[in-house]
Amino acid sequence: RDHDLMILNSAKKAKAFKQDLCDLFDEADLSEDGLLSLEEMQDLLSKPKVKFWFQQLSIDASDADLLFELLDDGDGAIRKEEFVMGITRIKGEARAQDLVPVMTNVQRILVQCKDIRRACETLATSMSTMGAPNHATSMA
Repeated sequence: RDHDLMILNSAKKAKAFKQDLCDLFDEADLSEDGLLSLEEMQDLLSKPKVKFWFQQLSIDASDADLLFELLDDGDGAIRKEEFVMGITRIKGEARAQDLVPVMTNVQRILVQCKDIRRACETLATSMSTMGAPNHATSMA
């Protein structure tokens, strides 16, 4: 019974939080086109109450451009759904389980970069033994 009550309470809080984000989006959408531009995001994040609220959510609102980039799907504007889901996703501290896949991908990319570097060095050595000009030194 207590467990069910906790789940219900948690669901109510999540719904209220998402509604608060929808209201914040509507307040920020000065052009009333259903989209947030970078300028509208910058204006929103300049407001002390928004800065404080985001700080309480552990969201760094000091860089509007970066936050815009994190929320935008690449089309240069943020829809309400993108805003609500994005803020919901990035709020709070990063957990270890969130960082493990990122660290794994970074390690894979690092290995690939090292392989590419070795291949480039091998190619440069082969080209220099064939008498081809060394572009790296000729550009300096």
